[in-house]
Amino acid sequence: MITHSIVIPCYNEELRLNVSAFQKHIKERSDIIFCFVNDGSTDNTLQTLQLLQTIYPERVFIIDNKSNLGKSESVRRGVLRMMEINEIEYFGFIDADLSTDLEQYSEMLVSIKNSCQLMIFATRNCGKGKDIKYSPFRYFAGRIARMLIKEIIKLPIDDTQCGAKIFSREAAWICFKIPFDTRWLFDVEIFLRLKQILGNDEIIHRITAFDLQKWKQVANSRLRVVDMLQTPFLFVKIMIRYKVNPLK
Repeated sequence: MITHSIVIPCYNEELRLNVSAFQKHIKERSDIIFCFVNDGSTDNTLQTLQLLQTIYPERVFIIDNKSNLGKSESVRRGVLRMMEINEIEYFGFIDADLSTDLEQYSEMLVSIKNSCQLMIFATRNCGKGKDIKYSPFRYFAGRIARMLIKEIIKLPIDDTQCGAKIFSREAAWICFKIPFDTRWLFDVEIFLRLKQILGNDEIIHRITAFDLQKWKQVANSRLRVVDMLQTPFLFVKIMIRYKVNPLK
C-alpha cells in the first residue's frame, strides 16, 4: 500500500539524474510514489522522466511546468498533487542530484513514523567519521547564511537548507497551501510557517533533525554565486513578509 510520496524538482537534470538509483529504490520500496516536477527544463529532462514513467506508470508521477517557476513552487505543486491521494500519509522532497541519498532518506522516513513528529529535516554537520563534502566557497557562504537564518527564525536549528525533508499530512498543509515568497529560500519560510501556527514552545517538540552521515555537493550545483549574493535581500523580504502578514 502506498503511504509515502517523494517530490523531486528537476531543472535541466538530464545529465545529473541518477535514473538507476531511482529505479532501484522503486523496486525495493513498494510503499513510495515518486513525483518528479520538470521545472521548464530546456534539455531532455522531461523525456528522461517520461521514460522512467513508462517503466513504472503506477509509481512515477510527472508534473510539467511549461516555464521555470523555481524550486519552491515546483516542490509546492508536487506536494499538493500528492496530497490529493488520500492513502498517502507522509510527503517529502529531495534534490534531483541525490546529494542526500535515498538510503538515508529511508532512515528519515522510519524516524518520522516512529516518532509521530510533524516534520523531520536533514542536517549537514561536519564531524569525525562523517562524509560531508562542500566546496570551500559553499562551506563558508553556508556558515554565514546559517547565522543569519537563526536570527530570523529564532529557533535552535543549525541547518534549515538541506534539501531533504519529510512532513505529516497536517504539516504539509500548513507549509504548502499558499505560495512561497522566494524561489529557493523557501526552507526558511517552512520553519516560519510552522512556528507561526504552532508557537515557539510546541514547534521544538514536534519537529526533529536527522543528522546525515554523508552528503555531497554535486558538480554544476543549481545554486549560483548570484543567488548567494541576493541572499541578504531575500532574508529582509522574508522577515518583512512574515512580520507584516503572518499566517492565520
